[in-house]
Amino acid sequence: MQYKKLKSQLDCNNDFLKNKLHEVAKAYYKLGNSCAQYCVYQAAEHFINIAINYFRELSNEDCIAKCYDSLAAIASCSVDYDSAVRYTQLSEEIKLRLHGANYPGLGINKLELAKVNNILSWLAEEEENLKEAIRLFNLDSNHYKSFLISAETILASNLVRKGELKEAIEFHNKILGRLVCEYGECHSQVIRCYINIAAIQIKMREFNSAKELLQRAYKLEEKNKDRSPLQLASINKKLGSIWCRTGKYEEGLAHYKISYQCRLKVYGENHPEVAAVLLELADAYMRLKRYDKARSQLESAIKIYSSYFGDTHTALATCYHSLGNINFMEKNYEAAKQCYYKCLAIDLAFYHEEHTELTETYRGLGEVFMKEGNLEEAKRNLQKALNIKSKVLGSEHKEVKKIEDMIRSIEEKLPHKSS
Repeated sequence: MQYKKLKSQLDCNNDFLKNKLHEVAKAYYKLGNSCAQYCVYQAAEHFINIAINYFRELSNEDCIAKCYDSLAAIASCSVDYDSAVRYTQLSEEIKLRLHGANYPGLGINKLELAKVNNILSWLAEEEENLKEAIRLFNLDSNHYKSFLISAETILASNLVRKGELKEAIEFHNKILGRLVCEYGECHSQVIRCYINIAAIQIKMREFNSAKELLQRAYKLEEKNKDRSPLQLASINKKLGSIWCRTGKYEEGLAHYKISYQCRLKVYGENHPEVAAVLLELADAYMRLKRYDKARSQLESAIKIYSSYFGDTHTALATCYHSLGNINFMEKNYEAAKQCYYKCLAIDLAFYHEEHTELTETYRGLGEVFMKEGNLEEAKRNLQKALNIKSKVLGSEHKEVKKIEDMIRSIEEKLPHKSS
C-alpha cells in the first residue's frame, strides 16, 4: 500500500517524494552490496532488484546500470557466468546509449567480462577486455582509481599464470610506486600490493625476500588506522605457506591458525573465506601425515561450501582433489580415484577440457592408474596434464619435463605393438 501511495504521488511530480524514493532505492542498493560482501548472494540479488524497480520509477538509468554491474559481480561470485555476462551487457547497453563509447564507466563492464574470460580460460578475449578496461579507466583515473588498480593487478596475475614471474613482480612494483605516491606507505592497498609481490616471490622460492616483505606488511598493518583482520589473515596465510614450503609444517600450521581466527572474527564459522583457510590447514596436516586431522578440515570446508553454493562449485572441486591426495597417500587408490573423478566432474562443468585447473587432477589420476598397473589409462591422463602444462609454461619448464619423464617411464613398460 505504501509503495502504491508513493507511486501515485510520484506521478504528480512531487520532487520531495522523488528525493525520498531515491534515498530508499540507494539504501536497498547498499544493502544488496553489503550482503554480497559477506557472500549472502540470494539476499544481495533480491535487494538490488528492489533497488532497480525503484530506480525505474524514477527513470534513473545511470543507477540502473550500476545495479546491473553489482548483479553481474554477484552472478560471477555465484559461478553463474551466463548471468554475469547478461547483466554486464545490459549495463553496457545503457552506458553506451547515455554516454558513448569513451565513457570511463564502461571499463567496469570490460573488467567483469575479463574476469569471466579468465575463469573460462578465454585468454585472448580476457587480455583484450583488460586492455580496454585500463584505457577507459585512464580517461578518469582519479574517479576509477581502485578499478584501474584491480585491472592492472589481474594483468599481473596473468603474467604469473604464464610463468612470467619476474615480469609480474615488475608490474606489481609499478602499481606499488603509484600507490605509495598517492596514499603513502601505510595504506591498505599498498599493504595488499606487498602481499601480492610476496606471493609471487613464494612461487619463485625466494622465501627470505617474501618473508621480509610480509613482515614489513605486518608492521604497516599494525600502524594502519583502518587495520583489517582480513589483511592480517592474508599475511599469516602467506607466512604459513612459506614455512610449509620450507618443510617447517608446525610453524606453518601456527600461522594458518592465526589466519583462521582472524577470518572467524569477521565472518563467523560458516563462511567460504573461513573454508579457504581450512583447506590450508588440511594441507599442513597432510604434510605432517596427520591424515585424520586433514580429512576433518576438508569435510568441514565441504559442508561450508555446499551450504553456500550447492553441490557443484569450483571450491568443492579443490576439496575433493585434496581428499584424493590424502587417499593416495594412504594407498587407498580406489577412494583416491573416486575423489579425483568428483573433482574433474565439477571442474568440467565450469571449464573447458584444456583449462589449467584440470592439470593436477589429470596428473593425480595418472599416478593412481600407475599404482594400479593400468598403464594405458595412466599414460592417457598424464598426456592430458602434459598438453595443458606445456601450453601454459612452455616445453622447457621443469614441471613439463617431470610429466614427460613419467610418460616415458610408462612407455618403457608398455608392450610394444608390432607394426
